[in-house]
Amino acid sequence: MDPASVTSLVATCLSILATTAKAIRGLHDLKSKLDDTVADVGVFLAQISSIQSSVKILHDWLDSDSAPQSLQSNNYLRETIDLALDNPLFVISSIEKHFENINFLTGNYPLVVD
Repeated sequence: MDPASVTSLVATCLSILATTAKAIRGLHDLKSKLDDTVADVGVFLAQISSIQSSVKILHDWLDSDSAPQSLQSNNYLRETIDLALDNPLFVISSIEKHFENINFLTGNYPLVVD
């Protein structure tokens, strides 16, 4: 094998090695970002669940006998408060639907807020 062919072969191998190293580094960075995203989504869903629980507690309280008589007797006020409480629940339900079919590579599990 002549020296020019050997030099060309070595250069090609070094190029392949550099490209492989770059691909491995890129995959490692992608996995790190995915891990961070999974953690962020978990925190986000916990916060959504907390808000959902608080709204449901308020809704249940308004439906109970413990609610102030002024709320129970004023239909307009009652309907306004019901609407104000139902809107966040609707938004939360919509967000949940977006997460229902997400399967993460690291865990392969659907993320759903109960």
